[in-house]
Amino acid sequence: LNPQEGEKVITLSSASSVDNRDEIVLTIADNGPGVLPEKVPLLFKKRFTTKRHGHGLGLITCQRIVERHGGRIDYRYEDGAVFSVTLPVSASRPLEPAGVAEKVAP
Repeated sequence: LNPQEGEKVITLSSASSVDNRDEIVLTIADNGPGVLPEKVPLLFKKRFTTKRHGHGLGLITCQRIVERHGGRIDYRYEDGAVFSVTLPVSASRPLEPAGVAEKVAP
């Protein structure tokens, strides 16, 4: 899929930490142009946006939520924008598969 042809691709993946820490890494990647190198230091600053009608609150809000859970968000360019969210896995309770949501009648 070629971004020059107008097709947009977003990829989500997860993995355990490569250095065997009790962490999970969620990766969100796209095939767009990425962020200009001079703008990367501004990514997690309040009110910074690359969008015409953006508010510049999305990434900083995500960062604060992730940090409050003991994690971090990192950015890199790799054939598009790649954000990695690293979160600790709580040792106090084992991970269990998510249940199926049930539809509740009004």
